[in-house]
Amino acid sequence: MRKVIAALSIVWLLAIGLFLSCSSSKNLTNKEDIIKLFNENKDTITSAVEKGNFDEIEKICGIESVFQSENYIDFSCGGAGVGSGTQYYGFFYSAEDNLTAWNGGACPADALYAWGSGYKYTQTDGDNAYYVEKIAEHFFYYEARF
Repeated sequence: MRKVIAALSIVWLLAIGLFLSCSSSKNLTNKEDIIKLFNENKDTITSAVEKGNFDEIEKICGIESVFQSENYIDFSCGGAGVGSGTQYYGFFYSAEDNLTAWNGGACPADALYAWGSGYKYTQTDGDNAYYVEKIAEHFFYYEARF
């Protein structure tokens, strides 16, 4: 009986460890990690966009959710904060290569300015900020603070 309990305990601990390794620890908020995730899964992601089926994408450890709208597809990878200090990280697809398509228009397009390898928006009379960078044809890394 002790061996059965010990074996079940080990299986239970392994299951919890597997769950934790692919859920809470994969709240990706680092640009390099998100771009690496995209590059490692680029063919699968591109195929899913072409087919409009995201079942396999939602199983990729590091992608928290997929949201599809009329003009973009959001692949959310992480976030942190509370209230106006909340930050969002991920990448999105825009068939029109619209830098501001994320979240239904993350900022006015004419308010973007060159920043590093991408473009940035900083709200002049508030704390909203947005950074976007092209990572592949029609795909863009983003980070936003609202």
